[in-house]
Amino acid sequence: MTTIEGNIVYELGDRVRIVDRWDPGGACYENERGEMDKYLGTVMTIESVKLLGGDPARPEYRMVEDRGEGPFFGGWFWNNACIQELDQPAPNAYDFYDILKG
Repeated sequence: MTTIEGNIVYELGDRVRIVDRWDPGGACYENERGEMDKYLGTVMTIESVKLLGGDPARPEYRMVEDRGEGPFFGGWFWNNACIQELDQPAPNAYDFYDILKG
């Protein structure tokens, strides 16, 4: 996890805890059919990070654990509103490669 311009941005390999219930305001943009609900309260591993429009206030994440799901089967899109906290910081690069290999 790092901070860019005062905004939290989780890093590749960070293990994060997903919120245990969706925000009624819809800030997570969760799947309306409940297909993401099984991840509520779980710990997931960040596989990719993208700053939407290059804006550090709008990070978007993909997770290792939901590969093969979501739009185009590349996993769901997650943002900071979906993440409760950092569970474990990113391991070194070699350990993360082993995580990706599954």
